[in-house]
Amino acid sequence: MRTSVVMATYNGAPYLRKQLESILNQQPPPDEVVVCDDCSEDGTAALLEEYSRLHPSLHFQVNARRLGVVKNFEKGTELATGEILFFSDQDDVWLPGRLESMLAPFHADPQVQMVYCDARIVASDLRPLGQTLFDACPGLRPPQNRTPAEVLRDPGYRGSTMALRARLRPLVLPFPVDTYLYHDCWLALVAHCFGEVRGVDRTLMLYRRHQGTSSVDPRFEWNLARWIREWLRPRSTESLRMDLKTWTVITRRLEDLQNRTRGPHLDDYVAESRRRLELARFREALLRMPRLRRLLPVLRRWYSGDYHRYMSGTRTALKDLLG
Repeated sequence: MRTSVVMATYNGAPYLRKQLESILNQQPPPDEVVVCDDCSEDGTAALLEEYSRLHPSLHFQVNARRLGVVKNFEKGTELATGEILFFSDQDDVWLPGRLESMLAPFHADPQVQMVYCDARIVASDLRPLGQTLFDACPGLRPPQNRTPAEVLRDPGYRGSTMALRARLRPLVLPFPVDTYLYHDCWLALVAHCFGEVRGVDRTLMLYRRHQGTSSVDPRFEWNLARWIREWLRPRSTESLRMDLKTWTVITRRLEDLQNRTRGPHLDDYVAESRRRLELARFREALLRMPRLRRLLPVLRRWYSGDYHRYMSGTRTALKDLLG
């Protein structure tokens, strides 16, 4: 299988060299590394030029204008020519054997559409922070048989840990925008709809966290004070409206796929996404209701199980009552 690594860069010069070395030195190495640079201003393009001269398999383009993280990865996904697409951030480090270990499930089972691995969470200087991604997101640890509701509640996947069959590309492009779900969650969702998703229970990369990272996840830096703040933080109008917008977009995209083609689990995910969208509509509508009138609707929704199915259970219900 031809393999492509899709990397998006933006002002990544301080960390990029180590990442490129870790990818290009894999055994066997990837057939190509496709890098899209989003108008960096720190010498990233010069570094990519240097490596492209040394390694003919590395191809890079500098965008004519800033695209942002999601659209930059979308561009790289369009340009890649391999049968298996690995996604890479600019600041992580691949450990030896990653590419080979993640290709094995694809070879073993043609129904496998996506493979992901564990990663050690490290600081900017690569100092271990005491946990791995699977520690922070136990639901990802293999063997996993996640239901559609569990996937929609908290996908948890990180694009930098993922590899995808390129035959899914017509189904995932263009990536959804203006939602709180990044492209990696969308890729994983479509992979679940059309086949099997497998995790490799090995730490195959170093997942670097620093102030410049594009995604934030409090589970990686969890402590008692943060837990208390999360419990006490009131719901916001903006977050409820973004939740509604997100699941409107995702549901429409899944319904469009359902109209175009068939997948072994697609109908289940469409039904689950519609139910998730209905909860988002319900919670957004509460904004226009006096608190006293919310009591019975919230109790009915809590009794239906949706608050536990998709949200934080009783805590979310209380916030909807009092917020």
